[in-house]
Amino acid sequence: MEIIIMRHGLAEEIRNGQEDVDRPLAEVGKKFIPYLGEFDEVFSSPAKRCVETARLSTDHKNPSVVNALSTHLWNDNIDDNDGWELVEKCYYLDGKMVEAPLSVAWKNISLPEAQAWKSITAYAMNDMFHSFGNRWRRVLICTHQFHAQAIALDILKKQGSDDLKKFIRDMYLAPGGAITLNVEAKITMPFRGRSGGIFFY
Repeated sequence: MEIIIMRHGLAEEIRNGQEDVDRPLAEVGKKFIPYLGEFDEVFSSPAKRCVETARLSTDHKNPSVVNALSTHLWNDNIDDNDGWELVEKCYYLDGKMVEAPLSVAWKNISLPEAQAWKSITAYAMNDMFHSFGNRWRRVLICTHQFHAQAIALDILKKQGSDDLKKFIRDMYLAPGGAITLNVEAKITMPFRGRSGGIFFY
């Protein structure tokens, strides 16, 4: 299975009173979104800039929105803290949003923050792959900085070399950038009350 995990393109700056989830792509950002062809399924964060990126890069005009591909509409309680806030902390260094590799964002990650990342990634994987039994050949996931690498590392946790995983942790994924994975997928069908799904071994 080919899975392309893409960071949204360059977005407009947030305006007064605007929610971050509602920020659209900047006009210049739209020009640099590559067309990637046809996909069997397209998933997107609920953020407007991600949905727009997914639409521009494929023929799918209505991507399946997965809340856990972003902190915007996802939440979980981690050690009496809001999980989304713990994830958001990793986007900031010295009080400023950081454009950096995942390994930099996670350099001083706390245990609750690590648990929050594990939780949001598990929710996203479940919502995308673990409720389906279809044999997809090509899937696009449009999400945010760090989420893309976290999803890629989760897919590769039982396959892929240590060097590849290190490369993904250490890479800087620019707006509109993508990670392409070719992985072995195991398809399970629903059986005696258990849901089917796609699993990576």
